[in-house]
Amino acid sequence: SEMLKTLSADEKLREEYLAREKAITDHFASLKAAEKYGKEVGKVEGREEGERNKAIDASKKMIQDGLSLELISKYEGLSIHELEQIKKEFEKENKQ
Repeated sequence: SEMLKTLSADEKLREEYLAREKAITDHFASLKAAEKYGKEVGKVEGREEGERNKAIDASKKMIQDGLSLELISKYEGLSIHELEQIKKEFEKENKQ
């Protein structure tokens, strides 16, 4: 309460105090916005990774069923190069 009286009596001190309070409030608002943005980016990246993993799993099954890499690429959105790698890994796993 004594500080409040001092701040009220000295206009310059009061303005400095209010400016400091505003800076702190702005800083916390900025942190909150950054946190929200980070969460949204994480959700998008997680969703994309999940979709990619699903496409890879489906591609393995299609390779096993003998579908062409071109056809798999068309429907799963993976490149021919990626599918060649998946096929090599799949063949390697099944030789053991």
